[in-house]
Amino acid sequence: MQITEGVISILSALLLTPCSTGQLANLHSKSRKKCSEKMKALYDLGLVRRFQQPFIEKRGKGEYIYFLSKKGSAILGANNGKRSYHLINPLKNIYSLPHTLAITDLNIALTQGGAPGFLCRFYYPRQLNIQASDFEGVLPDGSAVIEHKASHKKILHFLEVDLSTESLASDKSYSVKHKLDKYYRLLENEDASKILTDKFGYTFNGFRVLFVLSSHERLNSLIDLAETADAEFIWCGTKELLHNGHIYDPAWCNYKHEKLSLTGRYPIR
Repeated sequence: MQITEGVISILSALLLTPCSTGQLANLHSKSRKKCSEKMKALYDLGLVRRFQQPFIEKRGKGEYIYFLSKKGSAILGANNGKRSYHLINPLKNIYSLPHTLAITDLNIALTQGGAPGFLCRFYYPRQLNIQASDFEGVLPDGSAVIEHKASHKKILHFLEVDLSTESLASDKSYSVKHKLDKYYRLLENEDASKILTDKFGYTFNGFRVLFVLSSHERLNSLIDLAETADAEFIWCGTKELLHNGHIYDPAWCNYKHEKLSLTGRYPIR
């Protein structure tokens, strides 16, 4: 097989995160059948590895999850003038797979959702070499810059996919409450604008934090936390937004229970 730009694009995507066949089809605008054939060919060449997604239904099979192999990494490195990359092996932490895949579902919903007049750029943390130490100790699941094409105004969103695996309001350092505190400290940091510009290459006066939550009950609990902290920059939505095509509709809310749209309130700077 010839190593085309399309192949490099797929390998580059898998360098950032494991993906299912369906996710790769969406990210690269291919039919599921053609994508499956392409990925099988790359697997046979040893450029990618795969395993079948654990399937919890009584009938049917889970689709394949693909990730980059050492051989694929070497080809990608040679193409980019690098010797090697740190590889992600989802089999080493299979329990985090639903969260990992949900982050990519959010990527697809935001970048392929099609908000007329707007452009969304999605970033995984390792794309920009983001460390928790950069952002007051919090490491977002992803980041999205949504730009109004006509005015070129941009809003930064930090993204959090919450599948109810973390404590909400405990005093544990990994609780959602502590995560909100860290985002608040970042927002109040007098050097925040410089920190964000250094990482994203754009100037922002602030940011939003989008929480995608597993249920309406979980959403209501988080809204209560945001109200206690007076954190209006926290916007909440449920996981249905990842697949129902309405992620740009007024389907988000803050602690004031306002119905909010990701493309509203432009321009903000």
